[in-house]
Amino acid sequence: PNPATVVVGTPQQFIAIAYDEFNVPIPNATFFWSTNMGVINFAGILTARTTPGSGFVTATYEGITGSAVVNVVPGALHHILLSPSTASVQVGQTRQFTATGYDIYNNVLTGLTFTWATNIGTVDATGLFTARTTPGTGVVTAQSGTVTGTANVQVTSGPVDHITVSPDPTSVVVG
Repeated sequence: PNPATVVVGTPQQFIAIAYDEFNVPIPNATFFWSTNMGVINFAGILTARTTPGSGFVTATYEGITGSAVVNVVPGALHHILLSPSTASVQVGQTRQFTATGYDIYNNVLTGLTFTWATNIGTVDATGLFTARTTPGTGVVTAQSGTVTGTANVQVTSGPVDHITVSPDPTSVVVG
């Protein structure tokens, strides 16, 4: 195909046909294949590189070349990473989390939407986490489709607000 869109790391068959000056196909032409978008074998099967980009596949026969444009695109969502991956947040305070999706080769995927959840406070649709009012440990998650990413969260006590002393009042016998 020309142009060809190929997912990172996957194969794509290319076919070349050589023609004479009268546009008649030359039977049994054997081509030399080359590419800057992965690895291509003697049969014209490209295995796309593992990073996205655009380039060419070229077939050469008797010093004449023909090329096809190749666009290598990211693969399917493989994993989600949250930032920060661990956080310590004081009770009642907030912390912004971000989620990034990656394919199997760690290429960043764009245009994903995430569903956020937590078991130690609340988190809104943008990843803004609000800690509950009691200390503890838990997680914040971001999910897209069937893939979930997780961050560990420690909710800690806040600063001293006041002190109580008991018993109050009390009476003590001398000595």
